[in-house]
Amino acid sequence: MRATLAAALPIVLAACTSTVEAPIRTDRSAYIVGSGEFGPELKIISTLRAPADRAVHVANCNGAIAPGLQRRIDDQGDGTWVDAWIAATDACASSPIVIPAGGTHTAELLIRPGAGAVTYPRPNNDALESGTYRVVWHGTDLPLEQRVSAPFTIEAPAMPPSPNRATPSSGASAAPPRPVKK
Repeated sequence: MRATLAAALPIVLAACTSTVEAPIRTDRSAYIVGSGEFGPELKIISTLRAPADRAVHVANCNGAIAPGLQRRIDDQGDGTWVDAWIAATDACASSPIVIPAGGTHTAELLIRPGAGAVTYPRPNNDALESGTYRVVWHGTDLPLEQRVSAPFTIEAPAMPPSPNRATPSSGASAAPPRPVKK
């Protein structure tokens, strides 16, 4: 009996320490910001998988959802994340997108000037900085830990601003966040 338990222990420990797949999947584990028509540009494809036991409801405006990016701001790996970029969408409230239990829904994040708002405080509010990020889906009925991706890296080389920056085809330029007065 003792020999059987000793032989089984490594298998049990391996099962307990195996990594759990993140609820949000991205198409890559590393990205490089490129140059697009309106300046720096990055495309990330993310897929949310609903838990096996329940459907997920996603807020949207005519099908447009608002995924975003969070950036790890510490070098210690202690899990400190801040919102770094949020998609700009219209402010309507359509019926929620329903992802059936165990089903998936895919969204494209197109990160470029005018297609969202860089929210993490920095000298240049128009572009992301190199670092460790994760995708977060806002507007769902899931707790945070069930609506984020595994961490990935973004390399953002310094690029000059585009002369067309003020007229992106996908929306108006986002203003920096302002404090709310009560």
